[in-house]
Amino acid sequence: MTGTEPPCAAKIGVGPAVGAAPLLVTAGVLTGAGAAVLTNTLIAVAVVSVLAAAGPWWRHRRRAHACRGTCSC
Repeated sequence: MTGTEPPCAAKIGVGPAVGAAPLLVTAGVLTGAGAAVLTNTLIAVAVVSVLAAAGPWWRHRRRAHACRGTCSC
């Protein structure tokens, strides 16, 4: 070392964590994106399930009874 070179990472106390940082950041971004996609998918599934259940219920409620409303059926 001639005195004009910057110190290398090993000499200033930075260990292998610096090399792993880009991988950890990438994993965090992918995990966050995956969680967002999963959340949106589950919300969409819930909405479709409610609509699928509401359709037959609504049709059943709208159907005219044989008694034409004179009983409590």
